[in-house]
Amino acid sequence: MTDTTLTLANRLQPGLAAGTYTIAVDHVVKVDDSPPIPAVNQTFTVQGPRFSLDPTEVHAVYPPANATGPYSETLAHVVLSTPELPWERALAKPLETVPWLALLVFTAAELDPVTTRNPFARRISTSTQPSPRPYRKRRSSSSVRM
Repeated sequence: MTDTTLTLANRLQPGLAAGTYTIAVDHVVKVDDSPPIPAVNQTFTVQGPRFSLDPTEVHAVYPPANATGPYSETLAHVVLSTPELPWERALAKPLETVPWLALLVFTAAELDPVTTRNPFARRISTSTQPSPRPYRKRRSSSSVRM
């Protein structure tokens, strides 16, 4: 029997958070009477999801979609394809290390605008939810990054 290691991290900070950055390069080289090398600025943007989540970013969910069983005593969770995704955007200070992404769990009745009389429930469409794969234990890896 092989040992399996599960590593839980309190956060996985990406190399650069989503936003616009500028790199400024300036050289100082003196060789006789040669002209100076001009400074250069390069602006680039790191993009990340903001208002929606691409279905390919969801690797697996538990409990599986349309499954029946004793799930009332288990913790619902999502396995993301990109482990750093919840930290790709920063919240306002002092919460910049808090993930911007959260898992919300509702019953079908809680999303029914007729029974809840909740106008917010009308905006949620269950037909547009991704159909991620059910959670399966990986066999090829001895360490799982989350």
